[in-house]
Amino acid sequence: MKNRNKLPKLRERECVICHKTFYRHIAPCEIKLGRGVVCSKECKGKLNSLQHRNGFYKICKKCGEKFWVSHSKEKYHKPKYCSRKCYIPTERGKAISIDGYYVISLKKVHRTMMEEHIGRKLLNKEIVHHINHDKLDNRLENLQIVTRSEHNKIHKFLCKNK
Repeated sequence: MKNRNKLPKLRERECVICHKTFYRHIAPCEIKLGRGVVCSKECKGKLNSLQHRNGFYKICKKCGEKFWVSHSKEKYHKPKYCSRKCYIPTERGKAISIDGYYVISLKKVHRTMMEEHIGRKLLNKEIVHHINHDKLDNRLENLQIVTRSEHNKIHKFLCKNK
């Protein structure tokens, strides 16, 4: 004859996620294994996401907001910013592109300054030329709008004179 207290009984439980009271047929051995602690599939999903979430919160270097970082991401990438918006430099911190120009939000600063100066967007065929050939000198008196062919002539002439 089986021991009656080992069989599943209808037990009153409290959900660990939403704290609702629910009833479930559950045996003592299942309670020891940690089963029967949630009331529904939705709460089970929330519990699983909490249990498998390995990581910690960090504070964004730019905006000061908290953001979640997994241990593996921290190990290999060491993120300092909460989003791409915070990562891309703004006026406070200009970046220099691969070809040597100042860049803000993936747009070259000398083109942006010239667009503001003339009051319209530059066409794709228009090039902003640095008169003194210093790519980091973005003063308006150093910038000049030229076509691609004019720009090539300027640089060919300089190459011949060198």
